[in-house]
Amino acid sequence: VSDFSPNAGPDDALAMISAHVPSELRSALEDVIDLCSEAGALERALGRLARSGPPHYDLPRPRNTADAILQGEQVAAQERQRLGLGPGSPVNSVADVVASQGIRVAVLQLPEEVTGIYLRHPLVGSLAISGTDQDRVSRWGLLHQYAFALFETGRSLVVSTPINANELIHIRASAFAAAFLLPQAGIESAIEGLDKGRPSRRALAVFGYAIEDLVEAEVRSAPGSQTLSCHDVATIAARFGASYESAGYRL
Repeated sequence: VSDFSPNAGPDDALAMISAHVPSELRSALEDVIDLCSEAGALERALGRLARSGPPHYDLPRPRNTADAILQGEQVAAQERQRLGLGPGSPVNSVADVVASQGIRVAVLQLPEEVTGIYLRHPLVGSLAISGTDQDRVSRWGLLHQYAFALFETGRSLVVSTPINANELIHIRASAFAAAFLLPQAGIESAIEGLDKGRPSRRALAVFGYAIEDLVEAEVRSAPGSQTLSCHDVATIAARFGASYESAGYRL
């Protein structure tokens, strides 16, 4: 993680990239920055309004893993509401959502030691980069980088790697991505649609007006019928465009 000074220019950005980005990725990243810079120049020539970027959630630094997870999940719910996505609907295009918030989006072939990059550049603004391994992994990766735009406005470069995945800012970003892709209300609705997840015994009751008394009954589910299977987890993951692993984590 590294920062620009408030008056940093393109040369400062290039120096920071050279210091913190793996050598085999620098050329491709610089090409993306050049392309984004040209896109910005074209937008200005066409008279389009400058990109304002997403809101900043000014939260205290997470003190521990629980703090990081709770902050990520709470902000994910707030962002879904702000963006009009509803409490439980799947997200059709993560790239479109992120781009609509004034963030440039790129997908690159990343080396094994890098899972994503968030960059705030003096010329192009915020840039979120994920890998190309799988579409569902790429969706999660873009949201992971989007979280840095929401939380880490003081950061200019965040390189996500398997080594730093357990740092609190990355745990918070991961919790945000998972909760944004797989909202709790949506998961509950999906499980209900599978006719699963109910208790083994359910008490039923109805008030009878004729006898002015309560009629009660109990329904028992067949053993194991309410347990989610691997196929159920895969079905829920596919519905929300998430990986099997992230769906299993949310469940």
